[in-house]
Amino acid sequence: MISISVKEHKLQAKMEALIVQQLPFALSRGLNRTMRIARDNHLRPAYDNTFNRRNTQFFKGVHTISNSDKKQWRQYGVLIAAIQERDNPPPIGSKRGGNEKKRMDTSFMKAHVIGGNRYPKRSKKFVPFSDAPIKRRTGGAQAGKVVASASPKRLYPQSGSKTFIREVKGTPVLFKRTGRGKGQKIQRMYHLQPVVYNKSKYKPLPIVRRAVDRHIGFTLNRSIIDAIKTARLR
Repeated sequence: MISISVKEHKLQAKMEALIVQQLPFALSRGLNRTMRIARDNHLRPAYDNTFNRRNTQFFKGVHTISNSDKKQWRQYGVLIAAIQERDNPPPIGSKRGGNEKKRMDTSFMKAHVIGGNRYPKRSKKFVPFSDAPIKRRTGGAQAGKVVASASPKRLYPQSGSKTFIREVKGTPVLFKRTGRGKGQKIQRMYHLQPVVYNKSKYKPLPIVRRAVDRHIGFTLNRSIIDAIKTARLR
């Protein structure tokens, strides 16, 4: 709780007007700071404990921050900031930074949060083995996506190719030959499934709620103090 008391009535009125003027900006800044703390300090460790984070940009794409703006306060009487998937549009009046605007397909991550089936675009879904030497993009809008040379489309067996499909315990598996002569090895790359079920294993919502409850008071007070310090008393 912040309290400012001034004996001189005219100065007191000016101080109160200053606080009212700076309040939307200060509250918006404090809320945005809280969202960033929640994502970077609380969600990231939980994400890393659940998934193999291949690059930071994909993590930020799954947890894109839509910042509140002081204009929301004047137009709607509320401030809204959100941590959301890059595919979703920001809340009305909220804004995203330059790096947060880049397109990125993160829709498939919903299945890891709520659980459910992921169906293939064609007859079978190619699911990579965890030990397969499959490279992924490390940056840009397609961060985390399998590189073209290791994609199922490129590896699908054709005449003269080094790949083939065999059933292993009733499941079709795509193999790739590597090396030459006696040093040749056979590496399993993908197994083909009609549907992939993802168990709900990542719970970001309660993590964010706890983080907001923990930090919101301090960040709002800090932002109000900073706003008053930098404002001009007229």
